[in-house]
Amino acid sequence: MALNGDAEEHEKELWTVPITGNGRDHARRAFLAWLGRDIGRIRHTRDQEPLEKCLKMTMPWSSWPNYAFEHKLCLIEWPMDARPPDGAYYDFKDAANGIEQVQINLSNRRRCVDYLDKSAIQIVSWKKEDMVLEIDDSDLREVPLVLSTIGKRLITDNTCVWKH
Repeated sequence: MALNGDAEEHEKELWTVPITGNGRDHARRAFLAWLGRDIGRIRHTRDQEPLEKCLKMTMPWSSWPNYAFEHKLCLIEWPMDARPPDGAYYDFKDAANGIEQVQINLSNRRRCVDYLDKSAIQIVSWKKEDMVLEIDDSDLREVPLVLSTIGKRLITDNTCVWKH
């Protein structure tokens, strides 16, 4: 269902992260807030979770594969050279994980222009054909939980293909 102008603007205001300040730490906090808002927006509109709860959602870095599979989510546009959130012991703050500050800044800029910009790192729902897969369907194990900037599956329920 398409939203009228006022409803669309309210929707944008609700899920947009205000960017105030500058510097590396601020950019990282904004980046994390965008991902939390993505999860909240999806869980509110698709799963009918309460708005108040959804506005406070955060990115579950150390449990991403399980969380993404359970809630049918996918992290898209993840840089090929950065370790994806592959579960245990993943810490976004750890510089060794390798997401470059320039990639965070670019993603934030794109999201400020259009909070649904598909070229920015963000969280989306699974594709419709994946949403209907049954638990015993072998294809379910191959649904992407993290996709790279070139569309390569970095993490599925079956495997993590990122090389350390």
